[in-house]
Amino acid sequence: MLQIMAHEVLCDVCNDIGKTLLYSIIVDKSTDIAGHEQVRICVRYVDETLMPEEVFTGFVETSITTGHALTELITDVLCSVVLHCQ
Repeated sequence: MLQIMAHEVLCDVCNDIGKTLLYSIIVDKSTDIAGHEQVRICVRYVDETLMPEEVFTGFVETSITTGHALTELITDVLCSVVLHCQ
């Protein structure tokens, strides 16, 4: 039930982002207490009423934190979010 609700919220956000011309991606890496590297991905955009919005898409675990690996990770996450909602 919770996953269905999360999916609907994420789809609404994707639709809102699709209506904007510009958006930014915020990526932050951290290590949890067990030593696993995690990447937090957020999307920031301005909605139709010109209010800034920041949406947390989730944590993704990764073992490689090079620029190329993070670029692929971000692309995969954003594509999966958009494709999942279509």
